[in-house]
Amino acid sequence: SLKSLETTLKNKNIYLMHNLDDFLISDDDAAFLETVFDKRAKIYPRGGHLGNLWYPMNKQNILEVFRPLLRDSSR
Repeated sequence: SLKSLETTLKNKNIYLMHNLDDFLISDDDAAFLETVFDKRAKIYPRGGHLGNLWYPMNKQNILEVFRPLLRDSSR
């Protein structure tokens, strides 16, 4: 159950990219994830299970998360 991981998922260092039509989660799970992750989530309407990792915009979204981490590591 994703709800059993709620405390861990609220960690501000954990981000989410997910698809609403992924067969592994229910509508309730998707709503829960949107609530827990809030702005740390990118939820796409389609893509299935890992089906949209190759879209250029999605690659940009991933880089937006990691770029600040690279800047912080240079200290």
